[in-house]
Amino acid sequence: MRSRWSRVLALALAGLSLGLAAPAQATSVVAVENVQAFQETISHQNAGRTVLVLRPAVPASSTPPPVFVLLHFLDGSSSEMANLVEISKLVRDRGAWVLLPQAIQGNWNHTPNAADNLGGLGAIDLHAGLVGFSAVDDVGFLAKMIDTLTARYGLDAHRVYMGGYSNGALMTLRFACERPEKIAGGAVVGATMRNTQQPACQPGHPVSMLYINGTADQVAPYAGGPTSLSADAALAFWVQANGCNPTPQTTTLPDTAPDGTTTQRRAWRSCAGGVGVDHYIVQNGGHTWPGTIDFTPSLGKASQDFQATDAIWNFFMQYSRP
Repeated sequence: MRSRWSRVLALALAGLSLGLAAPAQATSVVAVENVQAFQETISHQNAGRTVLVLRPAVPASSTPPPVFVLLHFLDGSSSEMANLVEISKLVRDRGAWVLLPQAIQGNWNHTPNAADNLGGLGAIDLHAGLVGFSAVDDVGFLAKMIDTLTARYGLDAHRVYMGGYSNGALMTLRFACERPEKIAGGAVVGATMRNTQQPACQPGHPVSMLYINGTADQVAPYAGGPTSLSADAALAFWVQANGCNPTPQTTTLPDTAPDGTTTQRRAWRSCAGGVGVDHYIVQNGGHTWPGTIDFTPSLGKASQDFQATDAIWNFFMQYSRP
């Protein structure tokens, strides 16, 4: 597997806009006490789509539990994503259910523009044989998965949240744009927004959004690029779309780890519908998920000053949809 990662990293670090991560490869979820893992299959477009489900072995309370839909990176898998961010600990400690759906051939159909859906590489196809990929209805699949599994297991449909890393972050953005009524919040790590996504993004109602971006990210550059907005422009889009007060509250997180990074948090409130927008700016941070260490050094520094998973969940828990 190392040769595949080396090839992808070489392309990404050459300045091409590609969503990926390079964790240690895993075939199953690392076992965590009091967490159960099982697989569901959702039929969509005449195909069975798999979903890894993580749930507390013992319910945290008698109330319906909240749900975190977590989307993996390019060429990744549900179990790799679960292990990368140690999401089982969230299930154990916070009583959440986590749904980790699997993309077709490891790539999410994250934008209506078919040319962007192979990582923005145009004619360079890392998914040989992926014919007709633009016809894959990932938005419909995710919506059906949410409806099916919340009903089947009595989960809280008012507290369903979605987040992702890199390619999964871009898919989160598309879902928030097209089906905001299904989620109470979205989290974007290691992405900004495709230039082609912005004009097509017209959410029918406000949706809380959190971004985490590294200023030294060479895969999804903070300053943007030929195919993507800058992080600041992406946040400005959501602040305006959500009708927020344009002046954020700014705080600096304690610099607790000697890892060469510092983090500033900007929070926009007084938004329409009671939603919020947060932005964690990791100075010198790379294309990484803060709080984790299982990254190829070429992807840059992963801040240890805060846990991205905890920051995301704490943000989510402030919001629910009507």
